Amino acid sequence: VEQYASKEQLVRLALELALIPCLIINWWKELMQFVRIFRKTNRVEAYLFATNQYNLIDTLSILLFTVVISIWVTMVIWKSEFDVESHYDVYSDLKADGHWMSMADNGEGLTDLTDKFNDISKLAYWNSLYLTLNGVNILLMLFRLLKYMDFHPDIGMITRTLTEAGNDMVNFIVLCFMIIFIYAQMGVVLFGAHVGSLSTTREALNTCLLAMMGE
Repeated sequence: VEQYASKEQLVRLALELALIPCLIINWWKELMQFVRIFRKTNRVEAYLFATNQYNLIDTLSILLFTVVISIWVTMVIWKSEFDVESHYDVYSDLKADGHWMSMADNGEGLTDLTDKFNDISKLAYWNSLYLTLNGVNILLMLFRLLKYMDFHPDIGMITRTLTEAGNDMVNFIVLCFMIIFIYAQMGVVLFGAHVGSLSTTREALNTCLLAMMGE
């Protein structure tokens, strides 16, 4: 499968290549900032700097960028090596009078077909993970934007409000997800055998979240 075939995809490739040096610069700036504070102050101050909530958001965002770029490069390599035949000889003779299930070439065709389905499933999983991590990173980028707008007297009020309410928000989110998880487990136990959207914990959690959002 050719990944970069159209002009739009080539533009995307150029932007992806431009993102890599930007990511390296971000890692270098974060590291140098930590080293500079460590040299000028003591270890306690450096630790407080490293564990500051906004610095943690920066580090986590840059780390997620690194992870998703690694996943994407791996997927591009897999796709370039991925090839599917239009026909696989699974059975030796489809018009035979008997022994209809006799395999061709000792089942090599069926083995190849199964391997392709496994490869497709693997690609779908990594693509789903790639999209999920990108979604989380977009949220982190929003927080980073608010951090950089902190100097503004009006917009900075949002950042200062979130900082003051941070502990209460975390407690509320933890309690909220605990309740959602309990309801999801109840759905699996009571209705999992009959309702597909509650058949597993993952499906039940997704259903509860969609119901909470009004879907």
